[in-house]
Amino acid sequence: MSRLGPCIGAMALCAFLATTLYAKPAKAAGSGSLALALTRARGAVGALAVDLQVLAQWRHPITLHSIPYYLARLAHNKGYADVIGVTAQAQADDRRVQAQMRAAMPYQAIMVSLAEQRLRAYQDGQLAMWTYVTTGRPELPTVTGHFAIYAKMTPVEFVSPWPPGSPYYYPPTWATYWMPFYEGYGLHDAWWRHRFGPGTNVSGDGPGSLEPAGSHGCVNMPFASAQWLWNWAPIGTPVVVYNTSASTGGATWV
Repeated sequence: MSRLGPCIGAMALCAFLATTLYAKPAKAAGSGSLALALTRARGAVGALAVDLQVLAQWRHPITLHSIPYYLARLAHNKGYADVIGVTAQAQADDRRVQAQMRAAMPYQAIMVSLAEQRLRAYQDGQLAMWTYVTTGRPELPTVTGHFAIYAKMTPVEFVSPWPPGSPYYYPPTWATYWMPFYEGYGLHDAWWRHRFGPGTNVSGDGPGSLEPAGSHGCVNMPFASAQWLWNWAPIGTPVVVYNTSASTGGATWV
């Protein structure tokens, strides 16, 4: 809630990340249906794009094929067999990227994508949990960079540093799980919100609602997700907040 005291040019990739990200094995993809096979292929490419983005926060990714390459293959596919081949190729590329993730990332890490309004928790380079979040509104953006949880408090009362009359003022508010990672920025549950995810850092719960904007800089989470993270992440767990979209991740194609 507060401080204490463009996707890749091809909009198709944004759709991948807004729907399914984890595809079925290539041999099962589609089961003869071209439309379903395309859905599975987009999921495989979307999963690769996310992993490239996450890996890029820790080291320079190396993979065989770029995301634009896969988008072009899907846009100009020659039929069902071609789409199945794209799925298998993307999954093979992703396995290579995941091996790099296991080598580069700490045992536990929390990744917050401002572009996607998603939080992902990784253990040994593997995705353990993800959730939609709401981060700082444009006037009070969430800080970006590499940080670490430096305390855990439950419950916690947030007190507005802005005086009554300020557009940012809020009354004293209690939350259950508070995990600060940099000064007054932190991760916490936000029972007062009804919506999380893309756009909520700007529009909150929507015009006319009690929460018509994003947070005051913190990473707001649904209660169940905050509870899971509280139990999973000890003090010292790295937190990476980044604002790049899930595109090529700055990878080198070899």
